Amino acid sequence: MRRWRKALTVTPQYVIVRPTYVAVFESKVVGFCALQIEGTDALLDHLWVLPSFMGRGVGRALFEHAETIARASGAVRLRMVGDPHAESFYSRMGAVVYGRESADMDGQKRLLPLLEKAL
Repeated sequence: MRRWRKALTVTPQYVIVRPTYVAVFESKVVGFCALQIEGTDALLDHLWVLPSFMGRGVGRALFEHAETIARASGAVRLRMVGDPHAESFYSRMGAVVYGRESADMDGQKRLLPLLEKAL
């Protein structure tokens, strides 16, 4: 995780310039998502849910909210670079794999799914 700290850290400046939303349960942040809008494309830059809240609809609610915001911003496609373990979640949300991106970790070959969903 230390090696990924820079890529995974969400700064106040990041939130100021990108649509970012949190899911809250009993005053506790249990997930969040963030978008980058680039013309007619939107990138789901982050979608994270606390493990103890997975399977409760939090991820679905965040994904659907991201879709709504992307559409309202003029995007016609939502793209994401997924973790291999999240590929089935994004597939259930209607996204399809259009490629794979190499992201080797500790000398181990790892391919991240590139997904998209028409809005």
